[in-house]
Amino acid sequence: MSSQLMKRLVHQKLKNSIFEVVESTESIVRIRACRDRTIDQPQEFSMTMEECVQAKFTTAYDKFKKQTVTKDNWVKQPKTMLLWRLIAHVSRTVFPDCLGSITD
Repeated sequence: MSSQLMKRLVHQKLKNSIFEVVESTESIVRIRACRDRTIDQPQEFSMTMEECVQAKFTTAYDKFKKQTVTKDNWVKQPKTMLLWRLIAHVSRTVFPDCLGSITD
């Protein structure tokens, strides 16, 4: 399931939920999120490019070149990819009930 779809499902099911971008650069992204802005205190979440590299989100194995290569989107738009990766993580962590039984 895409990160965009996860975020949409959260907002459909929890009308007062928030995903607020605090900081977004090519090396770190921080967001605040909560289930109900009227009663909950938002929690802050962050993710760094180093964490994504370490988790191998940024690479894939090219069977023709027979080597690991950096994924094209991570080269062209690292800031956006980092943001959506964090939104997916927060959606799975804070809002798992909104995603139904599909979490990966």
